[in-house]
Amino acid sequence: MDYKTLFDIYLAPQLGIKPKKKQSKLFKILKVIIIISILWVVIVLIGGIIKSLNSHDTNSEKTEEKIILTEEQQKEKLNTECSRLRGSSFVKSVNFNNGFVKVEYVKNYKEYKKIKPESGAKQSDYDTYWSTGHAIKKALNDGSVRLMKKLDFVKGVEIIIPYKQKTYSINVEKNQLEKFLNTDIKNIRENWDEVFSNPYVYNKKGREDFFKKFGKVE
Repeated sequence: MDYKTLFDIYLAPQLGIKPKKKQSKLFKILKVIIIISILWVVIVLIGGIIKSLNSHDTNSEKTEEKIILTEEQQKEKLNTECSRLRGSSFVKSVNFNNGFVKVEYVKNYKEYKKIKPESGAKQSDYDTYWSTGHAIKKALNDGSVRLMKKLDFVKGVEIIIPYKQKTYSINVEKNQLEKFLNTDIKNIRENWDEVFSNPYVYNKKGREDFFKKFGKVE
């Protein structure tokens, strides 16, 4: 009889210590199997959750990429954005062909009243609008890039504004724009004021540089 057995038989009861029961090897093996099984289930569940989240993000990205508008839907969205351009009341026509947009303004107040006889705008309103604060070049620079910023399906924009025996126009394609600004359309869209509006619409030198590159006066 060893000392441990003697302790368990004689001293443990006196000291109020209950001897530990021996666990069978089978019981120990079962415990190990149960613990491993629980860990495995937890790992599988966590893996499934992570996969589900990644799948959701990927599907969201793919859904955004796969949204393809019909030609009618594109024209509808284009007309909506054109109605928000500078001096949009004076727009005579909007043409869209294979990703390229052509916006033409009325050549004078007489033509404007012919198209919109119900308008209460006067000759002085028309003249004042285009004659102040470099309004024509601001409208051309801003409008041409704004349409590409707003509409992914637009590849290029031409805008024509006749005024007082002169014709001001601009023609910008998306790839040319990105090359000129040394950035992509996504960055232009996300940082509109910083990347384009402030330096090339409101800043006089930048406005002239952009117009010199893409615009002309005839």
